[in-house]
Amino acid sequence: MRIVFAEKIAEYIKNCSPEYIAVAFVGADWREFIPDWKKIKSIVVSPTLGSNPKAIHEIVKELGWEKVEFLDNLHAKLYLGENSAISGSANLTKNGLSGNILHELCTVTHNPQHLKSFKIFFDHIRSKAKDSYPTVEQKKHKLDELFQVWGAAVSQKLLNDTHHATQFKDFELLSNNHFYISWYQISDCEYSAELQGVEDYIDDNIHFLPSDNIEKNRWVLTWKKTNDGKPHKRVALSWLYIHELFENGIVTPGYGYTKVAIQRKDLQKPEPPFELTPDVVKAFKEVVACGVNRKYFVQPDDEFYNTNYGQTQLPKLIDDMKEKLKGINTSK
Repeated sequence: MRIVFAEKIAEYIKNCSPEYIAVAFVGADWREFIPDWKKIKSIVVSPTLGSNPKAIHEIVKELGWEKVEFLDNLHAKLYLGENSAISGSANLTKNGLSGNILHELCTVTHNPQHLKSFKIFFDHIRSKAKDSYPTVEQKKHKLDELFQVWGAAVSQKLLNDTHHATQFKDFELLSNNHFYISWYQISDCEYSAELQGVEDYIDDNIHFLPSDNIEKNRWVLTWKKTNDGKPHKRVALSWLYIHELFENGIVTPGYGYTKVAIQRKDLQKPEPPFELTPDVVKAFKEVVACGVNRKYFVQPDDEFYNTNYGQTQLPKLIDDMKEKLKGINTSK
């Protein structure tokens, strides 16, 4: 058995080509330390603050949900390959493996008996994880929650979101509320006294019904609607991050959308769910107000737009956009 520390830990992990990994946290740079990631047969991580949710999502995309397990209270760090194993304090993060941020120490072994014992331990941890989150839907729900917690930490500058923007083709919807969709039209409204108190900090805002189940630390994809219920051709889509919610933010008599979500100028924002490229915008505008989608995302026959109802159609809208993009890309 050998004791290693600093940047040597990363070297041994790369040489190990781990097939089984159990770590508390994974970071945005995980590929840098596991270049031979296709050899991974199973990985267990803690889906709690400290793990980058986009990194977990990337791992899922590469390995599949069946090879990724969640265990909230996991603290052990193990990298187990065919001929060696590394265990100790280092997470699968740049902080843990760069050698110049945190002071980490690990042991390396090539002893067959040690490797057998580590595999027994890994199987035990994986079994606990499967009991905690036995279905893909439960894992998706937990990862969706982590995106919210991560966003809140980023907005308060407790964490830096250094991840690159996600392309729409790589986006996977985790829940019907992964992000919200809402149209808007310009209206002259009176803010409540509470909302007026933060007016100087408002970067953007959008209004909802009091009954809409809207949560902080989620994104809203906003689009401007024309009077005939179609997306405005010359106005781009935009992302709005909900830093704060004001339940009675509008006091204009007769105005139904009294709940106000605001994006603040003085707070940071995490990366949005996906990048709004021209092709993605075009695909969205072509499908959001057409066919059955119009019933959900425009709701032309109703007095007010009900976000709760619209969100139930979000998975279908994403599928329609991806299908539309195939045609757009083919025609180029």
